[in-house]
Formats: sequence, structure tokens, C-alpha cells
Amino acid sequence: MLSLEIPRLRFAEARSSSPGEFFGGAGGESLGETRATRRPRRLSREPRGATRLQKPRGLFVLGLTGPMASGKSALSRHFRARGLRVFDADAEVADLRRDSAALIKALSDAGVALAERDRREIAESEASVRREALRRAALLPGGLAALEGYFHPRVRRRAQEFLWRARREGCRAVVLEIPLLFESGYAGAADYVMSTEVSAGIRLARLAKRRLPTRAPSAALQMRLLSLQWDLSRRRRALAHSRGAIIWTGLTRGETRRRAVSRAPRGLRRVLRGL
Repeated sequence: MLSLEIPRLRFAEARSSSPGEFFGGAGGESLGETRATRRPRRLSREPRGATRLQKPRGLFVLGLTGPMASGKSALSRHFRARGLRVFDADAEVADLRRDSAALIKALSDAGVALAERDRREIAESEASVRREALRRAALLPGGLAALEGYFHPRVRRRAQEFLWRARREGCRAVVLEIPLLFESGYAGAADYVMSTEVSAGIRLARLAKRRLPTRAPSAALQMRLLSLQWDLSRRRRALAHSRGAIIWTGLTRGETRRRAVSRAPRGLRRVLRGL
């Protein structure tokens, strides 16, 4: 069993980073940290009705989360390069989108009134065409709930299989990269959580490089998806009573990696040294 001697971190309260601020280009906040002697507690209470992941004994699970374009993927690539296995929820969702028949059935069963054009484009083999049709479907009455009902249980099953498989194959530590780690109730399976954060201005610049759709339906959906994520203030409150840290990624890549590793708990650093 890995040692979990992890100090409790208390983060200074700061102005929240709401979707309005995000698109308005507001700057980020400083990350004042103080240590306290109180014994660390488990992660904050999960949402009502959430289905928990079961964490195998002897496996250290690092939860990696954060808002869109906050540097999660860059940090997960670093941990992967260090030899850790990474579960990428976004990659799993992209894989699940390939099953167009199951997607159409999920939307139809939920009573979502798909336009014939959207139904046809979801059935197309080209990923970009299907993705844009799903964006339109998500804005229909009941559409987003239907898609969540399709994706979330399947991603959870894959995450659970990933954890059990990693333990069977002798892994000592893994990373769960899940954007809605707290919101979906998966944080309880993590021994430690790193939540990435960066100023809204840097986030906007990163999103511009990705060339995300700017048409009205897509922009409206992006705002709706952003509203599902906890703001910075709420994530800090959750981390203040759990084992975790906010990782500032608005620095050089080397400095971000150094900070992430230095703030990792002792048990995880021991695993990284042994890889």
C-alpha cells in the first residue's frame, strides 16, 4: 500500500471565474497557499445520485481536472511521458461518438425531435460533420440530457475497467483526466486531485488556436457546457477540505511540470522516481 502522508492545503478565496468572465478576458488570480495541521479529509461530498467509481486497493489514483483550455492535456502528457497510465475522458467520448446508430437511438428514445438533416449527418462517417450535428442536437429540448445519459454511464464503465485493468497488470499509480471530475461525482475515487487553472486571457488565446466553431449554435452550446463546470471559487472550496492542489499553468511548460511534481503527494513522487 502506498504511503498517503499528504498535507491539507487551504487556498485563499478569490473572485470566481464565471463563463462571462471567461469570454470577457478577465485576468487570473494569485494562488496563496497556507498549510494547516488539521488531518486531511476525503474529497468533498459527491452530487446527489452520482455513481461512484470503485478504487482498487493498492492503486494510487491521481485525479486531473480543470476548465476548458486550462492545461489539463499538457499535464497529462507529462505524466504519461513519466510512465503513468492516463485515462482521457475526452478521448473516450470521441471514440463513443463513432457509434452513430447508438447516438441516434439514444436521442430518439429520449423524445428529441431531430431534424432529418441532423439525423443524416450524425450517421455520416466524417467526425467533424457528426460533431456539429450533435452540437445542434444538444440545443434541442431534452437534447443535452439525452447525450449526457448516453455518454456518462459509458465513460464511467470505461473508467472503472481502466482502474481494474491497471491494478491487475501491476500498476502502482494512474491518472484520471476527467474535465467534470467533481461535477460527475468521480472525485471520490481519487487519492489526490490536481485542478489546473490559468487566467481567462490565456485561456482565450489557447481556444483561438484550436479554431473552435464560432457560429451562434456552437457558441451557445459552449456557454451551456461551461455553465456545467464548477467555477474556480467552488473548486477551491472543495480542494480546501480534501487532498488536492490547484496547479497554475500560465507559466513555462517546465515550470508547470516542476510545480505539479513538487506538489504531488509523497506516495506518487515515490512511484515516479521508480518508473
